[in-house]
Amino acid sequence: MGANAAAADEPVSARDLLVSTHVRLAFEQDVTRVAVADPEVVTFEPINDLEGLVLGKAPGRTTVLVWFAAGSVQKLLFHVQRDFSLLEAALLALHESITVRAAPDRDAVVLQGVVPDVRTANAAEALAQRYLDARTGGSSRAAAQRATS
Repeated sequence: MGANAAAADEPVSARDLLVSTHVRLAFEQDVTRVAVADPEVVTFEPINDLEGLVLGKAPGRTTVLVWFAAGSVQKLLFHVQRDFSLLEAALLALHESITVRAAPDRDAVVLQGVVPDVRTANAAEALAQRYLDARTGGSSRAAAQRATS
């Protein structure tokens, strides 16, 4: 068990996934077992012994452990986030330097960029907050890193 346990504990790179999207996983060995650390973030649905689908359900990070018939274990890390393409387009129309990214530790967005004045910064923050309120019923927050020129 020592070698297999060590393989599952090795650092892995995160796979990005949007909420309500699937990613197909193909394996070279038969899968015998799968465990999802947080099934509220992703689910795993086997297709056959060599393939499965991972569905992004909610923003967050979680791991999926995959056991193979040969005895090895693979650890997969998933980072699920919302699709911010509509918000990004609206912020770009407001000012070209404003970018948006998901907060790594909560269901929130982080706005970054250098804008010409406080009015533009306030408008960007208000736009992001309205977007989040419409999607989540007011449970998310927009955080703006203020920098004006």
